[in-house]
Amino acid sequence: MKNRILELREARGWTQVQLAEKIGCGWQTISRLENAHNRITEKREIALADAFGIEADQLYLAPAARAGLRSVVVRQQVKAGLFAESLVWDQDDTYEVAVPDDATTRTIDLYGAEVAGRSMNLIYPEKTVLVYSPFGGGLEVGKRYIVERIRVDGLRESTVKTLHSDSNGEMWLIPESTDPEFRPVRLDGDGAETVRIVGRVRYAVIPQ
Repeated sequence: MKNRILELREARGWTQVQLAEKIGCGWQTISRLENAHNRITEKREIALADAFGIEADQLYLAPAARAGLRSVVVRQQVKAGLFAESLVWDQDDTYEVAVPDDATTRTIDLYGAEVAGRSMNLIYPEKTVLVYSPFGGGLEVGKRYIVERIRVDGLRESTVKTLHSDSNGEMWLIPESTDPEFRPVRLDGDGAETVRIVGRVRYAVIPQ
């Protein structure tokens, strides 16, 4: 959600360092908050409102400025080849993007994932935010899905692939990349890993 932290700070003649000292964080955090790269937690919202001497809702742009839009929290990265114990970010690292408040998705949960790496760079440049709905069955060939590949040691990779059916009716998850390192993955996985569909991509927010 767009906020007024930069406007409020500059109106008081404070540097990022000075504001950071007032609310007990680093100046880098202030920078990320001003650019809406970090979500404002409830605790930090209270501290900022106290520092500025305003009500918490005055930290944000007026609702009218966001008419027809819906906020979605970006909470993870999708990057083929990166296996880790947890794929979800700490709350302080999350941020929000706006997508259309569309009737077709209004009643379902939406989540955001930031693209890293080259596994889908023919479609999505790095830093693109993919907004997806949780998977509830009913796969559609040609649609793009957020996918987890889980190794036998428990480490998992989160990525995005396009669903494809070959001439034998076997289902594959296809990368759309300029990098030959990235290869199709069988939907049913293999003995070394399990493949799980996390969600279907509904919107892509591409940085300009």
